[in-house]
Amino acid sequence: MSKTIIIVTLLLTSFSVYTLGQDSILSGPLNQNKVLPFEIEISEDDKNQVVLKCNTCAWTELSFTLESEYQTFDAIGLIHRGAASRMNDEDFPDFLISIHRNGNQFKLSSDRGTNWDSVDFLTSCSRRNYLSHQGITLR
Repeated sequence: MSKTIIIVTLLLTSFSVYTLGQDSILSGPLNQNKVLPFEIEISEDDKNQVVLKCNTCAWTELSFTLESEYQTFDAIGLIHRGAASRMNDEDFPDFLISIHRNGNQFKLSSDRGTNWDSVDFLTSCSRRNYLSHQGITLR
């Protein structure tokens, strides 16, 4: 009987270690932020202002001009590049993205909260650009 208990205990311990190992492989490091889905429409108005629209953020619309500098934003609003991270206590996605214009091309870089590091796309009046946690989509 004691052999049976030892074998069952070993099996349960092995299963627990295996399960913990699988979880850490599939979900990444424990301190990594969970990527929450979001979608942001990116467009330009007739005054060359960048307009961002989001339904899952604290803001519904942000607009700003881009010269040769980056503009950084998160789910709370506009933020200075390199500024300390803000606490996101709500159920908003936890992303930090910088946008830069080079002629008629936008370059976006993600510091956190997405499955991509950088995305480039051309501006177009006839198409809508949608940015998500997975990348850019043109519609």
